[in-house]
Amino acid sequence: MTSFVALRVDAERLRTTFIPQLVATRIAKVEGPTGFPPLNVTVLDNDQRVIFPAGGRAPKRFVDERAFPLVFYEPDLTQLTAPTGRTVETWHVRTGYGELSIPEIVTARASRSA
Repeated sequence: MTSFVALRVDAERLRTTFIPQLVATRIAKVEGPTGFPPLNVTVLDNDQRVIFPAGGRAPKRFVDERAFPLVFYEPDLTQLTAPTGRTVETWHVRTGYGELSIPEIVTARASRSA
């Protein structure tokens, strides 16, 4: 193969199957810090709809948030896509420990052991 021009993605399958399965598989392998509540991971789409966990809601508090654009990037094709004026859909991954911040968890653990 000498060139690659396009990639077609089933966005609905990405949203309903691939991303949820990928995240669930990764979370199952995470060992959180001792004494911390379970790690919560939430994936939100461009419209702030919850993709993972299924039936979940966006957390009000979280420890970290990372944005990732849904693009297949090929620098040589930038000139071809620029005139379309399309914006890139950006999803977000939020992680946290329920409604608690890390300092609140540490303080609660310290007061119980004192």
